[in-house]
This record gives sequence, structure tokens and C-alpha cells, in this order.
Amino acid sequence: MEARDERRLRALQGHLNTIKLLIVEELGYVPFTAVGSELLFEVFSQRYERGATLVTSSLPFDEWTSVFGWNGSPARCSIGSPIMSTFWR
Repeated sequence: MEARDERRLRALQGHLNTIKLLIVEELGYVPFTAVGSELLFEVFSQRYERGATLVTSSLPFDEWTSVFGWNGSPARCSIGSPIMSTFWR
């Protein structure tokens, strides 16, 4: 969100796309705003089939949807994006 506010979001996204392994540690430790969760989802989507992304979280798996502001369990999510259908398997 800082990069967006400082008008350097595209440069940061471009940089994140060049990283071979992106590690996102403790997903959900700090709550996201709606904008923050959309920006993180955009990073995941842009990296799809371009680089590996490792996500860790102490949240139970069925609570991961709350990080992105979705309701329901991952098993019941109807998500059309290829990244999220892979992500929730």
C-alpha cells in the first residue's frame, strides 16, 4: 500500500515478478484492508506460472479466505482464477 501511495506500485510489482521464490510469511498475522488484500491477490495472480510463491500462516486453512475478504471455506469457494483454484486445492 505504501508503494501505491508513493506511486511506485508498478515498479514494485515488476520487481516481485522477477524473483524466483517469493516467501510470504505469516499470512493473516496482521489484518488486511480491502485494498491491501486486493493488492496481495494481484501479486499472487501476476506471479502465477512465472515464479514460485511460498505462503506460511498460523491461521487454520479454513480461515485463509478471511484474509482476502471472502466468506466461506476454501473447499466451497467458487473462484474462477487459475491461481486461486490451484491455491485452494
